[in-house]
Amino acid sequence: MTQNQPRTMTVATINIRHDADRWEERRPLLSERLIRLWPDVIALQEVALGIEQAAILQSDLNSDARTAVYAASAEPKYGKAPIEGIGCLTRLPVIRSTRIELPGDGWRIAQALDMQFGDAVVCVVNTHLHNEPADCEEIRAKQCDMIMEYIEREAASAPDKHWILAGDFNATPSSETIERVLQTLVSAYPIIHGAEPEYTYPTPLVEDYNDPASYHCIDYIFTSPSIHVHDVRLICDEPSPDDPTLYPSDHYGLMATISITV
Repeated sequence: MTQNQPRTMTVATINIRHDADRWEERRPLLSERLIRLWPDVIALQEVALGIEQAAILQSDLNSDARTAVYAASAEPKYGKAPIEGIGCLTRLPVIRSTRIELPGDGWRIAQALDMQFGDAVVCVVNTHLHNEPADCEEIRAKQCDMIMEYIEREAASAPDKHWILAGDFNATPSSETIERVLQTLVSAYPIIHGAEPEYTYPTPLVEDYNDPASYHCIDYIFTSPSIHVHDVRLICDEPSPDDPTLYPSDHYGLMATISITV
């Protein structure tokens, strides 16, 4: 096959704290930051279903539409009438969508979206793993294992497909959960910076910010080794210019710039 020049693609992830903690004030700040960044794909966690939050952000971003507009895809948690889920905004064509219901408490899910990126197919897997108990990996590790088994099984049957796994893992870099991911994928942030961020939660939006024990790196972007990471950085990490406690969310987000040569 003739080698084509690589194109760059930007992928972001952020837990948006559903509609809690000053959502009406946060909404224009979050939308403005995302419009400024203009990622090709945005993985969202804690998406409020009752207000159709993914569609709200889709509308906000598409109000500043450039060469392509965002499509929105949201997946609710399973179990008792869920009030939140996860979602994705993308400017790339989605050719397949798969919902993965994860084991354990919390009715957690993963969302796997196959997208066309030039001549390549990239599967972006978005997830939000269970947060309790904070000091035990038993539930999160099982949930992560199911996601990784899906990725490894699919990768074996479609070796030309490329993989991005992003989201809020509620797990620190040295945890069993993250170590399981790193058996197959590579964490993007350390490629550029040498180590994971000091913390991605909390921001000054919430009271936890005053408790140093609550500071953790729990949000990640992972890629398959076939993907070249050009840059990765924290996003939505600055307050409103008018209020130092008003942030887009209680989490900082991440955005990676990547390329694939096919």
